[in-house]
Formats: sequence, structure tokens, C-alpha cells
Amino acid sequence: HIHWLHVVAPILLYAETHFRIWNIFSRYFKREPEIVVDAPLRLAPGKEMPLFLCIKDAHRYPIQLQRMIVRIVAAGKNEHLFEKDFHDMPIMDSLWSELYHCAIPSALSGHVKVEATIHYRCRGRRKICVNDNYRLSSHEPFDVFIDAHPRPRGESWRFGDMHTHSHLTSDQVEFGAPFEVSAAMARSMDLDFFASADHSYDLDDRPDNFLANDPNLPKWKLLWERIERLNNEADDFVIIPGEELSAGNSKNQNVHYLIFNNRRFFEGKGDGAEKRLRTRPQFKISEVLPLLQEKAISFAAHPEIEPPFLQKLLLRRGVWTKHDYHSQGLHGVQMWNGDKAHFLESGLPRWIELLLSGRKLTLIAGTDAHGNFNRFRQIGLPHFTMREERREIFGAAVTGVYVQDDFSLASLIEGLEKGRTIVTDGPFAAFRLHHADGVALIGDAIRRRQGTLILDVKSSPGFGELKKLALVLGDVSSKKETQKLLSMPLGSFEFSDKIFLENLPRPGYIRLELETESERKFHCFTNPIYID
Repeated sequence: HIHWLHVVAPILLYAETHFRIWNIFSRYFKREPEIVVDAPLRLAPGKEMPLFLCIKDAHRYPIQLQRMIVRIVAAGKNEHLFEKDFHDMPIMDSLWSELYHCAIPSALSGHVKVEATIHYRCRGRRKICVNDNYRLSSHEPFDVFIDAHPRPRGESWRFGDMHTHSHLTSDQVEFGAPFEVSAAMARSMDLDFFASADHSYDLDDRPDNFLANDPNLPKWKLLWERIERLNNEADDFVIIPGEELSAGNSKNQNVHYLIFNNRRFFEGKGDGAEKRLRTRPQFKISEVLPLLQEKAISFAAHPEIEPPFLQKLLLRRGVWTKHDYHSQGLHGVQMWNGDKAHFLESGLPRWIELLLSGRKLTLIAGTDAHGNFNRFRQIGLPHFTMREERREIFGAAVTGVYVQDDFSLASLIEGLEKGRTIVTDGPFAAFRLHHADGVALIGDAIRRRQGTLILDVKSSPGFGELKKLALVLGDVSSKKETQKLLSMPLGSFEFSDKIFLENLPRPGYIRLELETESERKFHCFTNPIYID
């Protein structure tokens, strides 16, 4: 059985290197299991560093695991960090993984290099690999930023990655990480939640055979059971359950659609390449929205990312259209999808255009990380090349949610549903408006055209000094935005102010944009308060 997605689609998870079409030549094929180590992108103050060791396809190519040695390089010094002796432990599972927690010396901060060396036996021969055993990868050390300062945040604000994938995606070309691993990585980065959204065409498979569907949906049931158990056991941490549905846009092309906290599973095989030439979407976006349960929320997934030509041709993939954005009941849009440059160039302008058209669509951010925590490893040209990049990395772009009640899945969903969110890759900006009828929070709609704006802006040395803060006024009638730059003290990391506003545009909105700078630029964008 040829899974032709391997031929036409970019590979986004850890690379599965054993699948060969008709057993023809492959430059990265080797008679060993895939061995992959991963680490977090950032480490919050006082946190141990989680290290993820994953071994895939050892049922086909058994090994004996001997030991793992982890070293860290900082300020030119090579320091022994962690060692695990496995005593020739046999590994024969299709997917085996362990999570280790490494204590970090208190004096360490800033960018450090982390290197994990694995000693093992395969077919009687001693082997050594560094960070992974892929034939065509760089094996370079991981770059981990050990932050001496906590994540900038305001009271009652919670942060998390709103688009991630798990181990429930596993096939001939890719595999991801378990929920427990993502939770550990998130906690180490000072995050409070993440949303899990595996593809609909993966969640209906049999657990032991990705080429066969199971009408009893064991993967979907496992997702809910595991996440509910982890949420019940967790102390102040939440995983949002969901799926990334392949649904039909107004042109009957396959687009991706994030559905969270909805018990009903929607089938979406259109672009799953499971059956050749069967690419018609099973549900249209407009058909799904009325069927969502009361406490469910939904967002357009990376709606402005243009699919490659072959995916358009062979998988009927498209983008969200203007008509789709105006679908009744859609909560928002995930315009920031791990590629910040694309968000700034295409996603943000489209969202602004929608706001000025009168659509109140909540902006969220996620990375679309398919098990990539520090390094994006993927197959390039099938059978010939592999690529490594620093994009679509878990937690690199996050959504901040204002949660008024005790932190839980229910209160988090409520904050998202009300649009009380910001998007950021580091700094924090929020505001509220005191007016004659009370206090308006981000996401609220009011009738008053004047009030006192209360600003709360924060950064840190790791995310850079405050450089630019803009108050944005949107006028829906004229379809124009006006930016007012607010002055802040030079070299500062924190700013608060009260500003009296009057003659606010109605209908219209107000929102904030923040830019900070250290080694590079960081950004934060708030959702609006609307004036109806």
C-alpha cells in the first residue's frame, strides 16, 4: 500500500525514515530504529530541563540501549549535566519514549548548547549517535535559552500554545510526542496550557495500523481519556482537547479548522491521502458550525498559508475565503502559526481587514508544532534529503488568555470564547477601559465612546527593552485604522499609564501593538475592545 502523501506533502513531525516506495533507494533509510532526543526552546528560572528520548520502529530493528550522556556548553566550558545507564536494556517496541529531568546549575543563564550522546547496540554492533541517529541530519547541539527572569505576564493571564500535535499522529512519514512530554516541556517554559489538535484523518485510524480506519474511534476516545486524566492530576496546568478538521471551504477545497472541547468527532479525510483521488471534503465549514456543542470553540487554522502547488493539485487543498471568514458562529482565526514573518506580512493584515469589515474574530497564536520542541526536523525531497529549521517550535508563539475564575479547562474555554486574548512571542501588553457603565476588558463590546484606558505593559531582558507601543483605533465606517504611538521611558522593561479617550469611532474598536528588542525583535498584539 503506497501512502502517496509521502510524495506530495511536506513532512512536519519527527521524520519517519523507514518507509520506501516499492523498497527503492532511499538516502536516509537505515536498518536501525529512529532515535531522537529533544529539549525545550526556553527554560524558565528555577526549572529543571526536560529531555525527551524517543525510539521508533524498534519492533522492526531491535536495539540494546546502553547509556545516555548529556553535556552542556556555556561560556566556553563543557559541563557534564546528566547521565543514564540503561545496562543494555532491550528496546523492541514500535514506539518507546522516556522523559528525563536535568537539574541546571544555578549560575547558568542565557543561551547554552546542549548535547545528548546515545550509546547502543544494533545487530550486535556498538553504535553512538548525537541528538539523533538520522543519516542526513546535522547532529548539532540544541540551543536552549535559560532565562534568568520569569515570563512577562499580568495578573490572571495564562499562556499557552493553541495549535500542537501529539503521538496520535503516526504513519509512514511522521510521528509526534505524547501529551505528558508536551506538558513537561510547556511547564519548563513557564506556560500554563497547550491545545492538542491532531488531524482528523489521523484520529480515525486504528492504533496499530495507520492504513486502516476504525469506526469505534479508539484514538479519539484515547485522546479524551488521557487528557481528562492528566487535567485531573495536574496542578495548575490544562490541556485543551480538540482536532484539526479537514473541512470544505466555499470552493469545496480542503482547509484546516481547529475545533476544541467538542465531544463529537468530525470525519475529515479529504486531504489525508488515504484513498487515491478521493479528495472531496466530507463536511463544509458552514455545515460543521451549527453542529458544535454548547461549550465548544472553533478557529480557522493557519488560514492565510498558501498550500504548495502539488497539494492543491493532488489533495484539493485551498485557503480560507472571504465567505468562510463570515461563517456564522466562527470564534476566531489562528493567523500566527509559528512563522512570524508570514503572520506579520499576511496574517495580521488579513485580520485587520476582517475587523474593519465589522467581523469580531478573536486572534489566537500557535505553532503547529508536530512534536518539535527545539529543532524542526523534516524530510525534504522524499528518499533524498532532510531539513532542519528553527520554525514551528513548540511554545515559540503563544496565546495569552485572561481567566477570571479558578484556572480550569472550563474557565480557559470561557476566556477564549469571550475573546479575552493576546498573542505574543514574549512580551506582554493588556488594557482595560473604565467608562460610565463599568469596566470593559479585552474582547468586550460597549456603547460608550469615551473612557479611561488603563495600560499594563511588560517585558524582560530575555525578550528585550520596550521599543514601540501603539494604540490602534479602528473605524469600521471608514474602514481605516489610526495608530497613536505612546511614549515610554528609554531602556525600560515595564510601563503602565492611564489615558483618557473620547470620540472613539463607533462602530469601531481599540487595540494595542507592542514591539520589544534584544538580540531580535519580539511582538505582542492584543485583541480589541469593540465600540458598537
